[in-house]
Amino acid sequence: MNIKQLSYFVQIYQRKNLTLASQDLFISQQGLSRSLQELESELGLLLFSREHHQMIATEAGDFLYRRALPLLAEFRQLETDIKANFSGSSQLKIAVAPGILRSLSIADLLSFQTAVPTIQLEIQHASDLSCEEKVRTGAVDLALSVNSEKISGLAKTKLTAENYFILMGQDHPCAQLADLSLADLKECNFVSFDESYRMQKNFLTMCQAAGFTPKIIFTSNETTTLAKFAIASGSLFLGVAHIVAEIKLPQLVARPLITEEKWEIVALRKTAQPAKPQISQFIEFLLQKF
Repeated sequence: MNIKQLSYFVQIYQRKNLTLASQDLFISQQGLSRSLQELESELGLLLFSREHHQMIATEAGDFLYRRALPLLAEFRQLETDIKANFSGSSQLKIAVAPGILRSLSIADLLSFQTAVPTIQLEIQHASDLSCEEKVRTGAVDLALSVNSEKISGLAKTKLTAENYFILMGQDHPCAQLADLSLADLKECNFVSFDESYRMQKNFLTMCQAAGFTPKIIFTSNETTTLAKFAIASGSLFLGVAHIVAEIKLPQLVARPLITEEKWEIVALRKTAQPAKPQISQFIEFLLQKF
C-alpha cells in the first residue's frame, strides 16, 4: 500500500463512483479500477461493493477511510513544509458563500491558518452563484458554497448537509402540523432568498418536481428580514437547521420538511486541471472539522 493508492481510494470513497473519481484525478477509469483492485488484493479485503454504478464502502472501507485521511493530511503537510522551506510559503484563495459561515464558523476557517502556517489564506465573501463564477474564472482556487444538480463544469466535494425546515408565524395554519410535505404547501405564499442564492433555485426545483410553482411574494438576502416578513404576511420561508437555530423571534416556529433533499455544503474547484496540493489539504482539513 502506498500514498498514491490511498489517495485514489479516498477519492473513490468520497465520490462513490469510479467515473467521477477518475475524472477528478485525471486518470483513466481502467487505471483507477486497477489501482483499487491491487490495493484490495494486497490487503486481502473488499473495500467497496458495487451497486447500480455506485461504490458503497464496506466496513473495512470505512475503517481505511478514517485512518487514511490523517495519513494523507500528514503526508501533504510534509510536502507543503518541504516546499515552504525551499521555495517560500504558498497562497490559497477561497470564496465563501454567506450561508456557509453560519454552518462553518470563521474560527474554523482561520484554524487552518494556525494548523498550516505555510499556506496563506485569502478569503472572499460572495453569493453562491458568484462563488461558482469566481472558481470558473480562476479568481479563486476554491469555493465553499451550496450544492445543486445544476452546477456544471466544477469538481464538487461534499462536506456536510443539513435538513430543510419550513419557518412561519405561530398563527399560520401549517404551524399546527408536526411536519410538512411539499404537497401541503401548494396554495401558500412564500418569502425566499434572492436569485443569487442556490437556496431559491433548489427550492424551485423541489416544488416543480412536486408539480407546482411556488408563489414567492418577497425576496431578500437577509435571514431575519425574511423571517419577519413571513410572520407579518402570513407566508412561509424555507430554511435549514442553522437558520432555525440562529433566528430568535418569539412568534416564529419551524417545522421539518419531509423530503429526501438536503442542503449540502460543497467545496468547488476547477476540473480542467489537477488540484493544487494546498487545495486537497484544505478540503481534507474541513472534512475532519465536519
